Amino acid sequence: MEHIHIVKTGVTKLDVDCVVNASNEGLWAGGGVCGAIFKEAGYDELTDACKKIGHCDTGSAVITPGFRLKAKYIIHAVGPQWHGGNHDEEHLLRKCYQTALLLAQDNGCKSIGFPLISSGIYGYPKKEAWQVALRAVADSLDSLVDMEVYFAVLDDSMLAMGREVYRTMFDNTDELLLASIDKEMLWQCIEMLCKIRKIEWKTPPSKDGVNYFPFPVYPEELWQVFNLMEPDRDYGANMEKQPRRIVPSEMSVKQINARLTWIQRGERFCDGNIAAEVENGNLLKMLLRLDDLLEKQEVPLHEKI
Repeated sequence: MEHIHIVKTGVTKLDVDCVVNASNEGLWAGGGVCGAIFKEAGYDELTDACKKIGHCDTGSAVITPGFRLKAKYIIHAVGPQWHGGNHDEEHLLRKCYQTALLLAQDNGCKSIGFPLISSGIYGYPKKEAWQVALRAVADSLDSLVDMEVYFAVLDDSMLAMGREVYRTMFDNTDELLLASIDKEMLWQCIEMLCKIRKIEWKTPPSKDGVNYFPFPVYPEELWQVFNLMEPDRDYGANMEKQPRRIVPSEMSVKQINARLTWIQRGERFCDGNIAAEVENGNLLKMLLRLDDLLEKQEVPLHEKI
């Protein structure tokens, strides 16, 4: 994910179009990141702007001018307080990031700087906060155009933790991808594909003179094939790098992951994309290649990670 950056600096020092304030429902000045933003933006101006808005629900965000900051805008996102993880905290935190990104896009921003929301006095466990933040941003970037996202932290341990979580989630090296595969599930998928020779198609009955196109009916267990690894979020670029006539028996794990993601996403735009790969045997051959690569591991994968 080349559009996500984790840097050691204060969020107010970032050269971005907008910065995110870890705010509270009343939008008043607080401590930590919030206090620094109010101080550097201009306490009176920002306080007046927030008073005009009045309130922001947890999990949501509002926008004000940046006033004296380098950033044009400040997005005030209200993260959840941690109450053990059973009070919808993850959903609310995820929604914070998503709402902030949509606000940035709607206001013409091409870059945005985040603190790690809710990880301070709100008590959200730091590693889990990184995981939610990075996943929420990565998922949102699928639908955003040319948005550069920065996470600003001041503490070395927080910086190291963020980069480690990022590496685990997005640096899809062959070894990490292989380590993520449930071998029993892989065998189940191989066995299932060995039994499928042809995908059934159904045509809905005509109604009121309207004829409908046929559509493929996939076995429910077929979707497990596309859950063997985390989807490749850069599959488009990675597919372009692949040789035109590459065969499954010569593919790397990363190449297989990109192709599996491409096959699944392609079904959205072309009914039968998956069916073609099942019937020509390529899907089965790729899974057999994964099984072969797993067998060649010299050390049990769970011991390497």
